[in-house]
Amino acid sequence: GRLAGESGIEVLSIIRLVDCLQHTRPEQITDPALVTAVQATVELDQVYIYLNKKTPKEGQSWLPALAQQGVPHSILGSLARDMKEASDQAARAKRAVAALAYVSGEEINVIERLLARHGGVFDGAAGPVRSIASRTADLLGTAARVAELLHPELQFGNRIERLTLRLTLGISSNAISLARYAGVGLTRGDYRRLVAAELAEPEAVLIATDEQLLTCLDQDPVRLALVRTAAAIAAANQAEAETEPVELAPYVA
Repeated sequence: GRLAGESGIEVLSIIRLVDCLQHTRPEQITDPALVTAVQATVELDQVYIYLNKKTPKEGQSWLPALAQQGVPHSILGSLARDMKEASDQAARAKRAVAALAYVSGEEINVIERLLARHGGVFDGAAGPVRSIASRTADLLGTAARVAELLHPELQFGNRIERLTLRLTLGISSNAISLARYAGVGLTRGDYRRLVAAELAEPEAVLIATDEQLLTCLDQDPVRLALVRTAAAIAAANQAEAETEPVELAPYVA
């Protein structure tokens, strides 16, 4: 109850997250597992995604797709709890697939075709995908806190910050260092092109020519300056972290 009050999400959502995560081993709570668990919440149930209810294939394809991503059966089974309609489990699983596809760095039109494989228009999923990813990012920290309370030995480190940034911007893990400082100043397409050109790491940006970078940035000098600045800050912070002295344990006589 206290966690629900602090986070501002529905108490029922906390109960569902507990149901998803309490029977899941700590090592199984991967990024895809957390993203999937969030889809069981009341808040994500309210985010629209098209579902073709005339075919059983919607329910038959999304759950196996999540299983292939290593999402444990304890979480997949929990997606079927508190259903108002028989199709709710399929919808929750489909939202999870959409969010994971968004952070894979795949092109939006490819994601649209993936989500429309059982019916629906190809160009009608971009908005819902972004909404799902954004709302998932909103609740990710609460899901992680529930996992930590259930499994005190679980150590997320900076995983939640990284995954939240990826969901917010729709980027792959390769672009994280740059995205921390460039943020929404670059488009998702910019990040995709930088990753494809192997110019997303700060060190690579610093030695790249303006021409190489501008090719990835629609020839925009403003974005070029932003990328240069973000890469310099990221590289400096990384170097500082690497040279930070290690604190020794207290001396015991």
